Amino acid sequence: MPQAVEGKSQGFQLWVNLPKKDKMMPPRYRGITAHEIPVVKEDDAEVKVIAGMYAGTPGSVTNLVVDVIYIDVTVKPRKFFSYTVPKHYTAFLYVFQGLVKVGDSLASVAPSVILTETQSGTIQVSAGEGGARFLLVAGEPLGEPIAWGGPMVMNTQEELQEAFVAYQNGTLVKK
Repeated sequence: MPQAVEGKSQGFQLWVNLPKKDKMMPPRYRGITAHEIPVVKEDDAEVKVIAGMYAGTPGSVTNLVVDVIYIDVTVKPRKFFSYTVPKHYTAFLYVFQGLVKVGDSLASVAPSVILTETQSGTIQVSAGEGGARFLLVAGEPLGEPIAWGGPMVMNTQEELQEAFVAYQNGTLVKK
């Protein structure tokens, strides 16, 4: 869990939707601390690579079954950050500090989520007067139906109900 600094703590969780064939595998959890996350320093930004790859630097979270990119980006005031999304991936930004403008039109103040319409293109982010910090998350869509309820994600409502029954009976997949 994140440690408090000046009475406040901040942390994020990455939940990864798995393909149907892997949904019932034993659950995995990995807590990581700030010093375990590789940092790529650029002229206008600092990028913490949590999962996936950025500028040839692998993230500290690996073996997620599916490939994802999960980076924590801090952009200096009035500076720019660009990222080319891998082919067929979709992406979103979670802005949690400052103001950003994405591309030519979309401006957003923290906290906010920005879904990008760019597939296999470049996301261009400019920071406002005070700089900005955001998570950029990208992955290849599974192309499978989604049935979601509470903390569970399955492919059909029937599978979702079966998972809830198994959970209530104590027979859901265990570590």
